[in-house]
This record gives sequence, C-alpha cells and structure tokens, in this order.
Amino acid sequence: MPHHPPRCCLIPVDVPRFHESFGSELRPHLEHAFQSAPPNCAIRALIICNPNNPLGQCYSRAALHECLSFCAARNLHFVSDEIYALSVYSSVDDRVLPPFISALSLDLQETGLGMEKVHTVWSFSKDFGCSGLRLVSLHLNPFHTTETPGAHSS
Repeated sequence: MPHHPPRCCLIPVDVPRFHESFGSELRPHLEHAFQSAPPNCAIRALIICNPNNPLGQCYSRAALHECLSFCAARNLHFVSDEIYALSVYSSVDDRVLPPFISALSLDLQETGLGMEKVHTVWSFSKDFGCSGLRLVSLHLNPFHTTETPGAHSS
C-alpha cells in the first residue's frame, strides 16, 4: 500500500496565560504559531471554538477582531465553531465575562477579511440536548460559487 503524506496538519497556538487566549493579546501568539509551522505545512485556516469547550468562556470582540485581521493579513479562512453558542455563563464570580459574539455579527470591513473566508458551525445537539440528532448548520457565503465535493443543494 503506497504511503501518502497527510493532506492536513494542525498547528496549535500555544498561549501560556489563560486570559491571553480570549483578549486582544492573542495576535502575537497567532503570529508565532504561523511563523513556527513546518515548511511543508501550508496553513489555510484559523479554527476557533467559541465559546471555548470545556470552560464556556467566549472570545471578546477585540480577540475576534484580532483573529479576523490576522486571517486577512495572511489570506486565511476563519472558521468559528459556535456549537456551544447558547451554553455560556454571564459570570462565575465577581468577574464579568465577555458575552457570546458570533463571527457573523462582526463588521468584516473593519478587519479586511471578505465574507467568503468566514465560516461558522452550529448544531442542535449541544444547545438543545439533542445528542442523537446528527444535524449541523454550516454558514457559508451564499455568493461563493466554489463547488464542494459531495455537497448538494436543493
């Protein structure tokens, strides 16, 4: 059996202090991960889970703006896994946590990233406790005309 090289590689973004993961301090860590990627790995997208799993912490508007601006500067797609969108906490103690903000609600012109490069994922299974329901909502730009193998529209 012939050996085929992987078609995808994951480059984790190492953020040493937890609070830097969700604020405007995220950009330097994104840049470092991008620069540290192996030369044979063509980075095509930044994927985040918002709200974060398992802690339910949401990315601030400033952090999302930084992520989108980073993607615009590097010509990357931005994928926001928003499966836990309705499963957030307003506060755990006296701290005020950022509310959930969908990538679809941001002003993309401010970031320089076109709508054709912003994708969100949402599902009934987590927010409505329908764990057996295998249904997901994938939001793509309706004017993006690239065909996806195996995808059909009605």
